[in-house]
Amino acid sequence: MLLEKINQKGKLSLNIVSIIGIFICAFFIRLFYFDTELQLFNDENVYHYAGSNILEYGTLTSDRDGVINRGEAEAVPVSTIQPGYPVFIAMIYGVFGENQYLIRYANIIISLLTMFFIFKITKALNLHRLVVGLILVLVTLYPGFNYNTAKILSEHLFTLLVIAHIYYFIVYLKEKNKKSLIMSITLISFATYVRAHAFPLLIISLAFIVIYHNKNIKQVVKNISISLGIFVLVQLPWWIRNYIHFDQFILFSNAGDNPKIWGALPYFIGIFEVDNQTLSNLLKSSINVDQILFVKWRIFGFFQYMWADVWDEYLVHPFQ
Repeated sequence: MLLEKINQKGKLSLNIVSIIGIFICAFFIRLFYFDTELQLFNDENVYHYAGSNILEYGTLTSDRDGVINRGEAEAVPVSTIQPGYPVFIAMIYGVFGENQYLIRYANIIISLLTMFFIFKITKALNLHRLVVGLILVLVTLYPGFNYNTAKILSEHLFTLLVIAHIYYFIVYLKEKNKKSLIMSITLISFATYVRAHAFPLLIISLAFIVIYHNKNIKQVVKNISISLGIFVLVQLPWWIRNYIHFDQFILFSNAGDNPKIWGALPYFIGIFEVDNQTLSNLLKSSINVDQILFVKWRIFGFFQYMWADVWDEYLVHPFQ
């Protein structure tokens, strides 16, 4: 009996040490790909200047070239980008100073927190410790979690909020814990601030509430009301701000109105001719477009264009 207890404690200690070791490896791997000479590129500039301009002008702007930040153009409020990541950047710049490398260090911490919540999900699902270890190793080595830490992009913060939401929602489903439900819905509501396509996860969560409480209509109504109330409360500042500036209700960002968004036109045919037109006008003028061509573009052409070289070349060919 005593030997069994000692053996169990030994296995538990080894398991804890292994998990800690995996997290330490994950930290150093992410740190290894941290590039202090990496220049901002494309959307990174948008987020960097948006965060900086929030501190400077107190409003959300789209400033890809930094002309507003340098005082060469007026700080005009926009609703074409979600405010979550620029506000996150502004908070870090406001506390620690405007240093883009701080965001990249924050990405490493966020990535490790995401890994921690993935670990928590595996424990909540009662997975075998070998499966847990395998999952953590895969998360440690996954290229997207590594080289993206050097990018000032919203992926890491968005992923953390979504994974944390999933964990708390699983806990809620298992324990019927109201605090977990509130935390879960709050996290996914803030995730929509970072990227609007988190919103379907809220709908899925509501569907699960109905499924798991289908014998208790009163509980279903109560929990859905709590969830929708939290979502509205979190989104309210964004809606009020947009109504003040644009005199209209804007649920999320309206960036999709620009047909220059990647993939709106098959093989980018005539893309410069429709610059600054709304997506609705583009669809009206393209009603006779060859549908087979568009499907071919979306399935093969666009996918190849966007993802042919998805990973950083150093990760793909590290010794060449």
